[in-house]
Amino acid sequence: MRLESQADPVLYLGANDSEETCSEYTVVEDSVDRVAWSGGWFVVPAGQTVTLSAGLAVTGDVSLILCDGATLVIGGDIQGEVATPGSDDYSLAVYAQSHGDFAGKMVVGSGQEWDRGIRMDHLSIYGGDVTSVAGWHHHGIQAGILTVDGGDVTASSTGEEHAGIYAANSMYLVRGSVKGTNENHTGIASAGHLIVNGADVEATGGTYGMHAASADYSLDVLSGSVTCQGGTAAIATAGDLHVNEGMMAYAGADEKSAAYVEDTSTWGHTEKWAHIGPHEHDGRIFQAWGWTDSLPVESGNYVLMDDVTLDGAWEIPAGADVCLCLNGKTIALAGADGRVVCGGSAGDGARSLTVVDHTGEGVISCDPGVRRMEPAVAVGAGGTFTLEDGRMSGSTGGAVNVGAGGTFAMRGGEISRNASTYQGAIWVDQGGVCDMSGGVISENEGPKGIGCGVTVIGKGPDDPAGVLRVSGSAKIWGNRESKTGRDSNVLVDAGSDGHGGSKAENNARIEVVGELTDGARVGVWMTVPDVFTSGWGEHMAGLEPGDYFASDDDAYSIETVGEELALVGKPAPVGSHEMYRLYNPYSGEHFYTASAYERDVLVGLGWHGEGVGWIAPDVSEVPVYRLYNQYAGDHHYTTSAVERDHLVELGWTDEGVGWHSAGENGVPVYRQYNPYASAGTHNYTTSTFEAQYLVGVGWRAEGIGWYGL
Repeated sequence: MRLESQADPVLYLGANDSEETCSEYTVVEDSVDRVAWSGGWFVVPAGQTVTLSAGLAVTGDVSLILCDGATLVIGGDIQGEVATPGSDDYSLAVYAQSHGDFAGKMVVGSGQEWDRGIRMDHLSIYGGDVTSVAGWHHHGIQAGILTVDGGDVTASSTGEEHAGIYAANSMYLVRGSVKGTNENHTGIASAGHLIVNGADVEATGGTYGMHAASADYSLDVLSGSVTCQGGTAAIATAGDLHVNEGMMAYAGADEKSAAYVEDTSTWGHTEKWAHIGPHEHDGRIFQAWGWTDSLPVESGNYVLMDDVTLDGAWEIPAGADVCLCLNGKTIALAGADGRVVCGGSAGDGARSLTVVDHTGEGVISCDPGVRRMEPAVAVGAGGTFTLEDGRMSGSTGGAVNVGAGGTFAMRGGEISRNASTYQGAIWVDQGGVCDMSGGVISENEGPKGIGCGVTVIGKGPDDPAGVLRVSGSAKIWGNRESKTGRDSNVLVDAGSDGHGGSKAENNARIEVVGELTDGARVGVWMTVPDVFTSGWGEHMAGLEPGDYFASDDDAYSIETVGEELALVGKPAPVGSHEMYRLYNPYSGEHFYTASAYERDVLVGLGWHGEGVGWIAPDVSEVPVYRLYNQYAGDHHYTTSAVERDHLVELGWTDEGVGWHSAGENGVPVYRQYNPYASAGTHNYTTSTFEAQYLVGVGWRAEGIGWYGL
């Protein structure tokens, strides 16, 4: 060894990673003889491996710096020559220059029967990768007072009466990682205080994982984490076990069967696996939520410790940012009123709810036997609901409704087995956004005329269209109409122009905002078939549309139009024909005809062509009669011969059979009546949204007029 001058200072990390400098020290060199350090500073140079074959004796206060890339190998042991627990005469402090793979290393012993590992009155480790392996007769590390305030410490023993790590007086595990192992006895043991306050600790023993042996002292877990496994007990304490607020304890026969321990003051000594620490995954640290009839309303990350039942609304208040880990538990939205509300009216303020689940078993569920008029989750203005993991199922009122100014982001998880009589799983209203980059929306059922997976509403007179954004592995597939079993995944709706009209220019869009992966699959249909994407050409140019999108409507196929995708009508099937829909902006009348010639004549006179309203069979047992009122300039359509004859008696002109209705398994064409109009008093549409919109502004719903194919 040689003493370096003050001209060669060495940097190291002290307590709390403070940057310190040592200017006077001894460089450690190889030795085949036993080496004695009586005090002072010692340095293992960067990048060098130094071996002390016969071990090391410490007879004073010694500090050791392990430079980056350095390795110090010590044969047999590091031994304080006089081991007096609590004495200030003999101490060893170990420092490093950095953390991680480049930090210096120290390896003591090789597990030979008489290897004594590290035996020291005061042992403080502030950094470095320290490994100590003792034989049959000794502890891996034995100290009067042991402090670990950084670095990675691993110690093991095979003695039947020894521990991987043992403190005769006190043990303070503050930072870094600490691992003690003894397959024949105890992983980590202390005869005095044993305090974990920031370190990540693992203790594995054939008898005990961790043992606090004195009834006069406690085992305190204040922060960090402790994971223990023992043949008899994971943790054995002669005194008390204290777990800081916000930390959680689990125990059981093994990791998979471990259950939450609500009260550690009644900690048992028979569980063979135990973990104490924060609930942490996906870069978040969660605090325990133990209530079973309510959920948090203050910002923070929470983990469910039990199933929760909500009888009313759980409302996320303005300004709150709540992340909830289901932890394999169930949130039961009871009856017709249990629901989640995230968002309010415009200007109420932002708020967010994120749901995660690391187990894959967590569920937000409703009772499928209860008719609901509310969705499981309502997202309003300023609200953002993000589903990262978990499942939503069982709702008869829809899973998620997204109102104007609200956002539903689906990154993973599953929305399935919801069955509503009036909507599908997801409803995206005008001004709302559904952003899906992962997860599955499948096996949901709903009525005819809506998207049983997702309905995206088109523009209104004063409102922007709803938006469905897709990327990644978004999958909306296998959703069906409950009565017919027909595929109905995503409805891209055409909204309303305020006069009962639906035009392609008002269509909502599916925005392709990133590359779709192999797992992505989306079924689509439209009230007014036309272009339904934006961003396809930017993110998916050159790829086959049919690998990612499919038409739910057999009458239409998906084609590329420019750089986007559109639903393009197939030739009408044999025995059927298209029914054209037109609108008179002067009288407010909608007109329906099977004649392309009549359509073109009316367009030439100023009527607006609104595309194909539905497909009608050429022949059926149910004719649709067409009548004309020459005084009001209005047409009327009905399958009722009685209604037809009554109108003829009142002066209407019978224009014969306009077309035929399909059977009741066909597509319903809904009929509405405007009691305030003298012309254009009736409207007919396959769109439930259009029908509901007109009823909302004063029209009367008159049920189903007839059926298309």
